[in-house]
Amino acid sequence: MEILGYLERLCRGRTGYEFIPKRKNALNLDVLANNLESKNIVVEANTPHLLIVKVKGTGVSVFASGKLIVKDIESKEGAEKIAAELIKIIEECGA
Repeated sequence: MEILGYLERLCRGRTGYEFIPKRKNALNLDVLANNLESKNIVVEANTPHLLIVKVKGTGVSVFASGKLIVKDIESKEGAEKIAAELIKIIEECGA
């Protein structure tokens, strides 16, 4: 599965996957954090530059640029499903 508008690659540490938007973004992380929490996604950290969240027990870094890093996951397909879920929320809330 390819996520439209995103480049996908294995992280340097080979323990996760990066999803990088093809166009520049400037996400409002506070708005996004509120929307994620309303959908029962745990926000572990909220800084001006990134959110650290847990989706189905998997850690994900969400950067203000729109870049996602799905961590500590072996399956590319699993990482794509998590990234697609987060991207859908980002698009719906207009963060």
